[in-house]
Amino acid sequence: MIRTLGGIVAGLAAAVVLMMVTEAIGYRVAPSPGWVDLPGGEDPQQSFLSLLFQPLGWFLGALIGGWLAIRISDEARTTWAVAGVVLLAAIVNFLFLPLPLWLIVAGIALPLLGGWLAQKICAMFEGG
Repeated sequence: MIRTLGGIVAGLAAAVVLMMVTEAIGYRVAPSPGWVDLPGGEDPQQSFLSLLFQPLGWFLGALIGGWLAIRISDEARTTWAVAGVVLLAAIVNFLFLPLPLWLIVAGIALPLLGGWLAQKICAMFEGG
């Protein structure tokens, strides 16, 4: 039980750090002029490239955080706790920020894909 909780906590910590670093890189590569609250929910000044780093961070957070959770806990199901929290963070973003539809779809799909791939990678390479 302690290893399971430790794996989940370590996976979540890694996921948060990865999401923050990925978004920081995105802001460096393609600085955002800021959000404009338009009725359609999209900011015409927001570059596609800067928006692309946000779902990439969600994917990497779920993938690497989930992988770490599995490696520490030795239980494949722990990746879903990490992917679930990353998905919840994405949903909170949807509620508070005007985001384009493609970003919402990616925000739902990519954390789940990352969690699934973390399980597959562990099973394939480490027998986890």
